[in-house]
Amino acid sequence: MNRYPRDRVDQILEHVSRPSWAESIQAEPKLDREGEPAIQVTVVVRSGETEVFKDGSQLSSLVMSFHDALLAEEIDLWPYVRFVSADEIEAA
Repeated sequence: MNRYPRDRVDQILEHVSRPSWAESIQAEPKLDREGEPAIQVTVVVRSGETEVFKDGSQLSSLVMSFHDALLAEEIDLWPYVRFVSADEIEAA
């Protein structure tokens, strides 16, 4: 895998405007289906805010915000975003 700029990616994602329903955001390197370097972003949705899952436009908007912020800093890695509720994490 190409060098993954973890510190830069974390800083960039930290500065993306976080919606009130997003409890936390974590990023890690991954390979996509083609074996190309990418970023796995996990967004934890606050407990009681799961109605956001019904409206995909809010989720899509956040994904594009991540992508645009990375490109603005010349990091050409696609952010594969996984949304999980805090309730799911607590139940696991």
